[in-house]
Amino acid sequence: MIKIVAPREVVAPRQVFAVESMNFHNLAEAMRKGCLLRPEKVKGKWKRGKTGACAVGAIAEGAGFRGSWMPWNKIAKKFPELHTSMRHPLKGWMMKVCSVISSISEETDYSREQIADWLCMESGCTHALQTRALNHLGLVA
Repeated sequence: MIKIVAPREVVAPRQVFAVESMNFHNLAEAMRKGCLLRPEKVKGKWKRGKTGACAVGAIAEGAGFRGSWMPWNKIAKKFPELHTSMRHPLKGWMMKVCSVISSISEETDYSREQIADWLCMESGCTHALQTRALNHLGLVA
């Protein structure tokens, strides 16, 4: 018996999006809101005490996730762009967006607000920015 199989469509296992094709505005707004709720930037933990959070922790807090553990699955559902890829602006590597945000926050002195503004600039947002958005490295126009 011969089994006839329809031709298969070749699909890349994971599409790599250029940052220009993604909109990070809602992600940046959640980070800004989280910064208001937790004004202290911390490193090494997603949040500390009642006032501290890292950049990704600020996104979680700003999106309404306020538990004692990092709700990765819920954040991924709300912001699927976190798991797309983009080029790290300082290292030049292709990385998941969540890893880029975390790396910039953990490895530099950029504020979470600057990171949020940079995400908006990378998305092509035209609204006024709150900060100079990583500007001295030439990362934004």
